[in-house]
Amino acid sequence: MIRNYFFLLVLLNFGIVTSQNDSCSNAIQLAPNLNCISTTGTFSGSTNTETTTSCFANSLQDVWYSFVASDPMMSITLVNQANINLGLEIFTGSCSGSSFACDNSSSSLTSESYQSNNFTVGQVYYVRVFHVGTFLIASNFTICVQNFPAPPNDLCSGAIALTPNANCVTTAGTFSGSSNTGTITTCFANSLQDVWYSFVATDPTMSVSVTNGVNLNLAFEILTGSCSGTSFVCDNSSSSSTNEFYLNNTFTVGQTYYVRVFQTETSLITSFFNICIQSYPTPVNDLCTGAIALTPNANCVTTAGTFSGSSNTGTTTTCFANSLQDVWYSFVATDAMMSILVTNGVNLNLGMEIFTGSCSGTSFVCDNSSSSTTNEFYESNTFTVGQTYYVRVFQTETSLITSFFNICVQNPTLSISPKEIDFIKIYPNPVTDYIEIDSSIIVKEVNLFTLNGQLILNSKQNSLSVQNLPIGIYLLKVEDENGNVVTKKIIKN
Repeated sequence: MIRNYFFLLVLLNFGIVTSQNDSCSNAIQLAPNLNCISTTGTFSGSTNTETTTSCFANSLQDVWYSFVASDPMMSITLVNQANINLGLEIFTGSCSGSSFACDNSSSSLTSESYQSNNFTVGQVYYVRVFHVGTFLIASNFTICVQNFPAPPNDLCSGAIALTPNANCVTTAGTFSGSSNTGTITTCFANSLQDVWYSFVATDPTMSVSVTNGVNLNLAFEILTGSCSGTSFVCDNSSSSSTNEFYLNNTFTVGQTYYVRVFQTETSLITSFFNICIQSYPTPVNDLCTGAIALTPNANCVTTAGTFSGSSNTGTTTTCFANSLQDVWYSFVATDAMMSILVTNGVNLNLGMEIFTGSCSGTSFVCDNSSSSTTNEFYESNTFTVGQTYYVRVFQTETSLITSFFNICVQNPTLSISPKEIDFIKIYPNPVTDYIEIDSSIIVKEVNLFTLNGQLILNSKQNSLSVQNLPIGIYLLKVEDENGNVVTKKIIKN
């Protein structure tokens, strides 16, 4: 200690005088700003206030500043260029007031920053800046006080109204300046910050999406009717740290819902994010009463369908118990032999059930047999000509989907003889680009027919391109050099 005082005398003898703000009574007043506007400070000529900080016992020097809090969220940042470990202590109201915070936590030797959203607007705070070295220094540093205004939707009473859209039209949001509402979400107990939005449901199927670009784990809770309404859902399920998405088809049209977006980090953040509310109108054939009539054709003339916005009819299919969504079609049988093909391009497992005569008629067949995740095909020669049949197309996923598919009804006139030999490997089936025929045989001739007997392709190769053919059912007839003939039904996706 004697050596330190001697060093201070030497500094004084060389004209380095005591810092202006060496004592708290001369604290320099700082003006908070939206940006970090730095004020230069120095330890040159400073001494210790002779009180001990609560986070560092042996500081040799400190200097003092003060500011008036303009917002609940404020930050104080220290930066120096001399690789010295700085710290700060904040006092409430006076130089000897309660210690609001003592921060000596940074592992960096060039900066120390403290942020809180518990400041009292209008309150004066005193900042004691100290260094934690074992020797006196004459180094300079900078200090800034930054304020983060509370967003208008920090409380549910200021919730921002969002307009649902058929597409995801995003609204920008921020946690900067926000605090916690004071209530605990049902899926995360310790959120430090949340902001609020509301929307009016326009359809039973709606989605809420929250995305950010800074790898933060965001989540949201939806409340029904009011800020303190029943929790409709609390969604903190995504493993991604850039988005959270929720889709449901049980929203009540015309009902107001409140969305509390919160963050699950262990410290305050000032990051931005995007939120959108998307609506999925109910398809006209969501119920059997709106079944779309299909016209049987000798070829597969597809009709586009979608599960977007659909729900479950409320009845259980005989071949799949837990379908979340279905849509309905109908057709009048024009022949005893009819086929129905459902195809999709997104690797979803689809199925179909056919009813005779009415929506609640006898189940003619329930078909969920295909091992393919791109199609389901059913053919029978026991249809009754002139009879109306209803087709319930359903999906077997464990969550709602908004995917599209195609359906066609055919009345084929060409079929496979039950006595036809079957030993030549033909693949893939269904096919998209090329049909491959077992390379171990020598092909004499390959013919591809439509189901009404029209020859459309002829080849003498073991590979046949079907890229340019429309989606549908075809018959492939292969003859080898020994006169053996194989005919296979081919599904073109």
